[in-house]
Amino acid sequence: MLHLFREVEQREQLQKLVRQLLDLREELPWPEKEANQDQEETTSAAPPRLTSRELEVLKLTAKGLDPQAIAEQLYISPATVRNHTQNILMKLGVHSKLEAVVYAYQNHLI
Repeated sequence: MLHLFREVEQREQLQKLVRQLLDLREELPWPEKEANQDQEETTSAAPPRLTSRELEVLKLTAKGLDPQAIAEQLYISPATVRNHTQNILMKLGVHSKLEAVVYAYQNHLI
């Protein structure tokens, strides 16, 4: 029973952190934006394309669901969720699920 409280607490902490990061995103300078500003002016690169399933996984991750809960909701295995998550991280060029969620909100993917 204690593990259920931990999962809920972790989910709430993740959601709170994402909200805080989104609130601060306009106030903080993002180094990658400054470094790539000249390049963006010359090319109009679209955000990476995620499959519809990857977007579903990303949306559920943003809601704070763990891989097991995502797997149950989408009727896929937890291993498939992990594969989708790795593909998302690679396509978005980020290193964590939290970074992926922040990137997705910033780029209006979710």
